[in-house]
Order: sequence, then C-alpha cells, then structure tokens
Amino acid sequence: MIMDKILRIYGFILGILYTVPAYCQQLSNGSFELNDLGCTANLMNAVFNAHVPGITAFGGQSEVDLLSDTCGYGAAAEGHYFAGLYNNGFSDAIAFGLSLPLQPEKRYKLRFACKLGTGFINQFSKAEVGLSGQAGFFVEPVYVTPVLDTSWQYYELQFSPTVVTDYISVRIESVEETWVFLDDFSLGCPTIGLGNDTSYCVVENVILNAGHFFESYTWSDGHSTGPEIEVNQPGLYWVEAKDGNCAARDTIKIDEIAFNCDCGIYIPNSFSPNNDGVNDEFYPLSPCDLLDYQLTIFDRWGQMVFRSSDPTDRWDGSRKGEPLGRSVYVYMLWYRFFYQEQASLVQGNICLLR
Repeated sequence: MIMDKILRIYGFILGILYTVPAYCQQLSNGSFELNDLGCTANLMNAVFNAHVPGITAFGGQSEVDLLSDTCGYGAAAEGHYFAGLYNNGFSDAIAFGLSLPLQPEKRYKLRFACKLGTGFINQFSKAEVGLSGQAGFFVEPVYVTPVLDTSWQYYELQFSPTVVTDYISVRIESVEETWVFLDDFSLGCPTIGLGNDTSYCVVENVILNAGHFFESYTWSDGHSTGPEIEVNQPGLYWVEAKDGNCAARDTIKIDEIAFNCDCGIYIPNSFSPNNDGVNDEFYPLSPCDLLDYQLTIFDRWGQMVFRSSDPTDRWDGSRKGEPLGRSVYVYMLWYRFFYQEQASLVQGNICLLR
C-alpha cells in the first residue's frame, strides 16, 4: 500500500517534469495519478472529490470511476490511473483545476487521451471539452471529439477563452447508455498556422497572419515584428513567435503562377484502363489548385461507382476493386479556384474503353 502511494506520487511528479507548460499554467492532476483510492467504480461526486485532489466531479449521473491498470479494463494511456465517465440519461462530468487561470487574450493547446469503455454495444459517443470559471459548471464548449474508438486515441485542440478560465471540463456527448475512459490531460504551447503553401496569379497585398496571442514576433523579412506582414512577391516566408515559456514557428511558400487568374480545367471524355501505361486513369487536369473539390461518377443506371474529395485521386475504371466494363459513365465535379468565392459544378460523360 505504501509502495502504491509512492508510485502514484512519483508518477505525478514525472507528469509535471515532462509536461511543457503553456504560459506557466498547467493541470494540477491531469493524469489522475494523485489520489488515495486505487481502483474504485461508481463513485458519487462528493466521494470522488474528497479523494482525488485537483479534479472535481459534478455531472448529473454521479457514478464516476477511478480505474487503474490492475482493474481489468486495460492499461492507462499514461501512468497507472485513468477515469471512467458514465452516461445513462445524464452524463458524468469532471473539471480539472489549473495552477493559474487561463487568460482570454492568450491561446492554449490541450492534449488528452480518450476511448470507449468496455461492456456497451453500438456506442456512438464523443467527449466534449468546455471551459468555466467555476468547478461545477460547463459554460463555454470549445471542442467535441470524433466518435470514439475502443483503443486509446490522443486528441489536440487549440483555443482562446472568452473570459478568465479556472477550470477545463469534460463530459460525454451521447444519446444512449455509454462509458468513456479519459487520461493524460496536459496543456502545451500553442502552434502557429500560416496556412498551406499556395499559388497566386499575382502575389500582391497578400497578408500572412500569425495570430495576436504571442508577445513577440520575428519574420523572415528581417524587420517585421508584428503579428502579420504583407507579401508582394513570391518566396518562402517564416515567422517565429514567443510568449513566456512558449515558442512557435511556421513556414509557408508563396508561388506566382505564370498565367492570368482565369484558371482552366480539362476533363477528358474517354480513357482506357488496360494497364498499357497510356491514359489508364480518369482525372481532371488544371494548372491551378482545385479547392472544395468533389468528383462523383455514376454508371448508366445511376449507381455511384467512384467518389473522392482529393484532387490527386484518380479513377481506374473499377468499383470496389472490381474492373467495370466498357460503357459510358456520368461524372459530376464540384471545384473552386482560389480567386472564386463559390464552387462550380461541371457535369459530363466519360467513355470507358477496354
């Protein structure tokens, strides 16, 4: 028992040492290692709160679980302990206390692990993250996970509070009875996103914005020190930003295409997928990037045989891996060029030759 407590405290200390704090804020017990309960299920909120410092249970279900790698429900994502939230009409919820309040003018990055609990079938459950100035409330939702899996998955979100925030809360989003496991919550330094590399017909008055959440900025032009710069020629641009203990960097390449803004698109009316290396695949061609892209192809009976939202995908004349016969097929293509506000729709016929 003494050794178990030592391991819990040691794990908690390691969690602090290996977590890079964002602006000095950190979760006081983000991985549930600090407790004096051990493996215990169906805890009322008040009982959980009395034995797990730094975390407050407040959900309407009031059946929170503190589980460990010795409970029979698998290993924790990190350390020895993890929590289980139950939802059956009402959801369990927990709030993590912070060493310092989160400030509305700052940006933060939260990382945590989550998975479905065992024993329930057909769960379509998600975990919802929110912010609050008080432990027993879920005031400002900031993130909802995708539908959870039965294995541990890590999720990351960046957010900026609208008001001073003392707690980060989590609850279940589900319409059916479900069980969700949580572990390893930590705050880290936010990142900068200048966007993807892009091309313009004319590089002129292009604004690169790194966000206003940092104290200092250094740009690749050698003299700009604000959160944004104006770009008037193609090239590779980068920014470094710092705030307290946090530093971030991002790079973007701006190209200038050698034709005017009336980008064209070419869509073949036939192809021959016979593996001779010539015209074996069907795909639209354009010298410009295709945005809001969706290509759908139907056979003559109206059955869909191909769909993709990736402009680099090519149709090889098959459906679910089975080659289709010689025939005429119908395509519908939605796309948008960077200078357009709305997507365009193009429809036509493709002749598949064999």
